[in-house]
Amino acid sequence: MLDEQNKQDSVEVQLITEKPLILDKVGYAYVSYAQVAVNTLDFRIAFGDRIPPGGDVKPIAGVVMSHAHAKALLEVLSANVPKIDILLKRVMEKIASKPSNPETP
Repeated sequence: MLDEQNKQDSVEVQLITEKPLILDKVGYAYVSYAQVAVNTLDFRIAFGDRIPPGGDVKPIAGVVMSHAHAKALLEVLSANVPKIDILLKRVMEKIASKPSNPETP
């Protein structure tokens, strides 16, 4: 029964790869801001980085995708974001439950 409970509690995030694999062949940038525009033909997402203290946004990159591609992206994100949330919650709970290290002389 314990094994069955462990199976139910496990959260597995899998990287689904297609051929050709291009994840290691593109440039990446951190973004903290996105704007989305939609029309009958496509979705446009503009990514940027919000810069403190004033909150100005530095434009980084834009992506245009078809409705079908947006639906596929939504499906992948909808399936995996909650899984990552669960994993992050578990990590934070473990950190919170550890006693603080006493200073050593």
